[in-house]
Amino acid sequence: MSVHVNQAAHVSVEIAANYETAFAFLADVTAMPRWAVNFISAGRAEGETYWVTTPMGEMPARIEADAGTGVISMLIGPMPPFVGVLSRSDGGCTFTFLLGKQPSWSTDQFRTEGIPGMVHECEVLAGLVEAIAA
Repeated sequence: MSVHVNQAAHVSVEIAANYETAFAFLADVTAMPRWAVNFISAGRAEGETYWVTTPMGEMPARIEADAGTGVISMLIGPMPPFVGVLSRSDGGCTFTFLLGKQPSWSTDQFRTEGIPGMVHECEVLAGLVEAIAA
């Protein structure tokens, strides 16, 4: 057995939209270039594969989503993030993102670029989902 310790950041954003709307948007791999603006600069379908352009080059992307648990696995690159959508009693929802430090990033890069970039993407995501729900 081997155990790996990795730096990670947990970022959450409250979204003024119902769970179903938010989950459907996040579970759509083709929506990622619209909100993951710091990580994905373009996306394209080729056959059954969806390709995204990232700072690390072009790579296949897919999403595994379970609406029952709210867990969404975004499978891109060597250390894919894990996200979740939680329904709130006020009719809105909370989107939670766990961002792991990529092996190629320095700790400083993770703190000064990775985390702030994810915060910005969460803000973009909330705005898009709220506009869809309006």
